[in-house]
Amino acid sequence: ILADLFQDAAQHPHIGKPISFVVVPNCPFFETQGFRFHARAAHLPIQVASVTGVIARDAASALEAGDYVVTKTGDQGPAWSLQGAPAVTQAMHDPDSALARQYVQIGEYPLPDGSVGRLYRHDRAG
Repeated sequence: ILADLFQDAAQHPHIGKPISFVVVPNCPFFETQGFRFHARAAHLPIQVASVTGVIARDAASALEAGDYVVTKTGDQGPAWSLQGAPAVTQAMHDPDSALARQYVQIGEYPLPDGSVGRLYRHDRAG
């Protein structure tokens, strides 16, 4: 996912560095810290943000600031940590929603639990 994100960003020079990447779900194998680890290990100029967790998050601000967003179908993670993640995921997966119209889907990724990860680029011109 990060490789595809970085490849897409290279084709869109208006996307600055570091790239802002928002992770919506909070599942044990698909969450902010895992993406942050892999970005740092690969020395990629990516800032990873979340809309979930114990600390209250402003999902709208995170999404507005993000260059890329990743969601997944199915389980979003522990209910106590989700905050607005289910609503964000539902809106992102609905092509008629105002939120989804701000993004272009650039990839789908089958995940081990049978769900699908979806990577989106924020289309600020759209």
